[in-house]
Order: sequence, then C-alpha cells, then structure tokens
Amino acid sequence: MNKYEGTRNNAEWYQQGPLVHKEVGNRLYEVWSNGTFQCYSPDGERWKSGDDATAWLVERGITNDQQLNDIVFGEKDGWRYAHNKWFELIVFEVVEVDGVRRMFELYDGDAAFEYDEETFNTWIDEAIAQDKEEE
Repeated sequence: MNKYEGTRNNAEWYQQGPLVHKEVGNRLYEVWSNGTFQCYSPDGERWKSGDDATAWLVERGITNDQQLNDIVFGEKDGWRYAHNKWFELIVFEVVEVDGVRRMFELYDGDAAFEYDEETFNTWIDEAIAQDKEEE
C-alpha cells in the first residue's frame, strides 16, 4: 500500500509510457499507460499532460481512486474533467540501425483503465504465445 489512503490504480495516476515489459527475440512486449489527463480544479487551475498528475491532484485533496472517480465521472464540487488515460499492450519490432535501437509498432491490444500487473503480464504472455504460433 502506498502512503496515500485507499488505492491508486486508475490509469490517470500513471505517467504515460511503458510500465511492464518483456523482450523475446526481436520483439518487445510492453504495457503502456497512454492517453491524456486533462482536469480543471475548483480553484481554476488546470492540468493537461500525458504525464503523472499525482502531485497536482494530491495538493488539491484527491488522494485515491474513489475521489478521482468522483471528479472524473461526476464533476463534483466544481471539478471538470476531459479526456482519459488507459493501459494497453503494445508490441514492437526492435531493429538496430547504425548502432541505434529503433522500435516499430506491430500491433496493440485492448484497453484497460485500472492497473493490474498480473493481468498485464498475462496479456504479454498470451501475445508471445500467439506470435510463436504464427511463426
């Protein structure tokens, strides 16, 4: 458990980018936090970024998923919210060109909106197995 009350598993808490990954051969399997978090607080301040808004939210009294859900789905007490973030599996082909690793997206998977590392690892394992079958 983190130092904040309750849980913080909603995608909005996570910085955009890869969270879980495995590399097999020339393929990289990653679960990313994607999307944009855009929110206006009752004090008129705005957060708009793909990055982690945790500090900004905590400074304004939003410390757990339930409080975040209240403003995302209810726009309570003067909060306004737009856009969303999510988690998705992205599979890349990794190619080295002139000594530089380059990643080319091959495909992506379904979206989820809550952090669940066990599920993310399952997605990766299933994608690896499917790719091996298709070889």
